[in-house]
Amino acid sequence: MINSKGQAFSVFELLIAAIVAVTILFVLLPIIGGIIMPSGKALDEISKTITSNSNGLQTTQAFTFEPRETIRASMLASKGGIDECAIFFDTSKFEGGSGNKLVAQVNMDTPDGGMSCTSKVINQINSPVRAKATIICAVSPAELGAMIKDAQFNEIEVPWGEDSFANDYSKVCVVILRNA
Repeated sequence: MINSKGQAFSVFELLIAAIVAVTILFVLLPIIGGIIMPSGKALDEISKTITSNSNGLQTTQAFTFEPRETIRASMLASKGGIDECAIFFDTSKFEGGSGNKLVAQVNMDTPDGGMSCTSKVINQINSPVRAKATIICAVSPAELGAMIKDAQFNEIEVPWGEDSFANDYSKVCVVILRNA
């Protein structure tokens, strides 16, 4: 009888040790994962960079772009102190597999001549995507176009003309999404 009590206690000790080990594992995994692959939310990283970028080129930290996530210029405008009509997206630098793409949509006017700004980017990939954004901001569309060319992004077209409403803004930006 004495031995059976000792065996039960030993099993109980093993159970407690296993619970402690699993708890430690659950605490350490997020810490290790954060060190290896830090992850920010796409909207937060882009808006933080637009807010801090008064004039020039800046690149965000790597972030996770969730499946079917959409970022609209209006969302960035509310966080970044910039008009939604002064932001557009480009995804030509993003490399995806077959059918895997980020889609940028820009509409700066309406058929009746009124102004409508519906610039947005949509993740049409069915899994999270690691990405970065290069954000170029300038004081005018003409200067932004020159900065885009200087940064070797020659295929990106500024959607505003020379005598555009965008000349009235103190800052215009392009958000260029690419793989992290």
